[in-house]
Amino acid sequence: MTSMTSLSIVIPWANRDELAHTLLANAPQLARYGAELVVVDCGGDPGRCLAALERAGVPVTLVEVPTDGFNKALALNLGVHAASGDALMFLDTDVILTGDWLADALAAVEAGSFVTVERVRESAPSPDPIPAGELQSLAHIVEFVTAAGEVIRVETNRRQFADASRGGPGLICLRRDHFVSVDGMNSDLLGWGWEDVDLVARLQLAGVAPRLAMGEALHLSHDDSVRVVNGGARAHSERNNFSVCVANYRLGWLSGTFADDVQTCAALITTRTWTPRPATLAPQQGHSDA
Repeated sequence: MTSMTSLSIVIPWANRDELAHTLLANAPQLARYGAELVVVDCGGDPGRCLAALERAGVPVTLVEVPTDGFNKALALNLGVHAASGDALMFLDTDVILTGDWLADALAAVEAGSFVTVERVRESAPSPDPIPAGELQSLAHIVEFVTAAGEVIRVETNRRQFADASRGGPGLICLRRDHFVSVDGMNSDLLGWGWEDVDLVARLQLAGVAPRLAMGEALHLSHDDSVRVVNGGARAHSERNNFSVCVANYRLGWLSGTFADDVQTCAALITTRTWTPRPATLAPQQGHSDA
């Protein structure tokens, strides 16, 4: 691929009403690049999803996945299956891109990299207990050493002290063929945490593409009550998924479940183009239908 000819934005969803707000806020930037919007309702209330789309008034490809619970990796895999773009971006339902993030991201993707958002700021930031002082940021990095002695460092998060922002490994833009080459997301990971870093890690461990972090986004702050953690604590869920991923990497298993998810679910999902209804015209002043 020498040119990015089309872009699909895939948004996994389950009962998050802020979708209407973020779709409207992101629409101008996405429209500049002719981006196809794919919203995947994975285990959510269909009526609630349609209500959010109605409020936003933005045309989307709507994928409805009949499942008992939200699985972000499954939603992204099936969203990519329904998407038509040769460039992909995964965007959370509660995130607004700031600036013109896609301009630089698409240029980097066209050059062969994959891109994640460097700084995610909170709409309601909590006070930072660590004064910045001389320190600018704190990075969390997992280092893998191969049998051949190659060292591969995967940054899982980076905290910026100046604005209390964090890294956004799940807000990723990449080539479709790169996604397919590692068999996409791993829907065997359950609950919350590490399913996005897993894709980043496998792209690097498999030598598919280098990673670049750039730009900013705004996260609409919320507590853990809206996260899917399988009834446990968020940290516990993330540790479980991390352990599963490391075990896979040790066995040389660097593939996701994209092909399996498509084969298993393709006949069960519903995909349709949703377009907003024309606005109802109010009667002109002085006019009566009586």
